[in-house]
Amino acid sequence: MVRENPATRELAAQFDELTAALEKYFRLSGFDEASAADLTAEVFQRSLLAKNAYDPRRASLKTWLFAIARNLAINVWKSRPAPEPVTETLPDLAPLPEENLLREERQQELIEAVQTLEKRDREVLALKFAGGMSNREIGQLLGLRPNHVGVLLYRALHQLKEKLAEREGESDAV
Repeated sequence: MVRENPATRELAAQFDELTAALEKYFRLSGFDEASAADLTAEVFQRSLLAKNAYDPRRASLKTWLFAIARNLAINVWKSRPAPEPVTETLPDLAPLPEENLLREERQQELIEAVQTLEKRDREVLALKFAGGMSNREIGQLLGLRPNHVGVLLYRALHQLKEKLAEREGESDAV
């Protein structure tokens, strides 16, 4: 009989809860759906191999897993040629009915607008909204103060709002 380490059980339980958030993080970081799923699995594999390195006094398990995800994303991007903009929509939990076509188009516009932001802005937005991380957790991960994270989020959201307004103006002119 194989005994399961309590740390492994906790890691598996937390990972189950964070799988969707990690996949969304990778998607907002510019990876396609299949790559996001593969990278999420890789985060779990790496976290299991390095579970003894986790120190709950330094960071929450969520922050540690997102640090692994962030480092993995950086390494993958470094090994690839310049990325092309993401052109697919984020998956919904339920299929979209026909009457939600407008919402799907808006979601696509949002993804395209996010991809035009600076890398750091995209990363902060992805950690906050896809990862569900607090400003403190993002700050821990990126080596920033929580207040600075708040400022970055505010500026990124403001830029995103402007870009979406520009696109709306362009579509009204057509």
